[in-house]
Amino acid sequence: MGVHENRESGSVTFTGTDLVKTVTVPAYIASKTILSFNYRGGGSDEDSSFLEAIKKSPTEIEFRRNAHTSDVDLTVEWEMNSFSSRLAVQDFTVTGPGTTAIAVVALANAYIISLGVQSSGTFTMGGETYLELAFNSATEVAHTLGTGTDSIVSATFQVIEDLDADVQTISSDMDAVTDTKNHTIDAVVAGKTCLFGTCQADGVRSLGDYPGLKLTTPTNVRAKRRLTAGVVNYTIFAVEFTNGTTVQQNETLDLTDDVANYTLSPAIDEDKSMSCLACCTPWQVVGRSASSDRNTQNAFYTSVLTTDIINQIESSFSNSTQDPVSQVIEWDDTPPVMSFPVPGRRAFSVGRTGMGF
Repeated sequence: MGVHENRESGSVTFTGTDLVKTVTVPAYIASKTILSFNYRGGGSDEDSSFLEAIKKSPTEIEFRRNAHTSDVDLTVEWEMNSFSSRLAVQDFTVTGPGTTAIAVVALANAYIISLGVQSSGTFTMGGETYLELAFNSATEVAHTLGTGTDSIVSATFQVIEDLDADVQTISSDMDAVTDTKNHTIDAVVAGKTCLFGTCQADGVRSLGDYPGLKLTTPTNVRAKRRLTAGVVNYTIFAVEFTNGTTVQQNETLDLTDDVANYTLSPAIDEDKSMSCLACCTPWQVVGRSASSDRNTQNAFYTSVLTTDIINQIESSFSNSTQDPVSQVIEWDDTPPVMSFPVPGRRAFSVGRTGMGF
């Protein structure tokens, strides 16, 4: 996944009626940096529990919580991974459904990572305010909002073009009675493939209605949810890295504890790795929550690397059965080939093969 250069990570806590948290970080280049986050906590009113993140300045990132009336706490775990070459990031903030023009990308190497949403409306914010993000073309992204909402939705997302990744895109839906759907893809290497997704829903309010994702075989991506209360449309990006980047995937079925520790094998280098959950919701919410209400404590998990061999999944409440699928990506940091002309001889190269970016 590009040539990895640096990783920063940390946590921030929203308490009471906090709406904005700004974090100072070492200087970074936004167009070469992937920001990711997940969080736990909240309560039964989603309007107090939904976040979006932005790259505010070359030395700051900012997390913004939806306007709300409930005093609930949220713990955010964030990561920033920067790359020296072969990867480019475009950042966007959009309002509501529509389309957004982007700089041209090669769709075979491009995917989208959501950075959350905020909304305002005549009712508290529900799942139907999620935005599905998908490429209409190499120069346009569509952001689609489910029916049954009167909310005004602001969404932040990143378009990533990675010359060291082959990307397959799945666009599908689940009807109101379907809880599992399998999607056939061209064969990939499981230890080099991760999944990112987004979704939108028609009148769905329960957090258990949104699908979690898993690469079950080299040719199959499973989307699975626990409840079936409405129609959900989703886009999945299956990203297979073609350089030395590796991926470890772990799943726990029927997790009822608030913490689960996955032992990584082999051990990874934490300084060049990222942990995330495989799912279709904007903040890496665990899909297939058994909770039929809208209490985010039951469904929102964080995924954190605590050591080079432990990936920890944690929620703020152990009141609901979960099926989390975690992904740990360890990025390649081998520099690209550089050619040095020698008078009277052919140029010679060092490093790995590939063009700069």
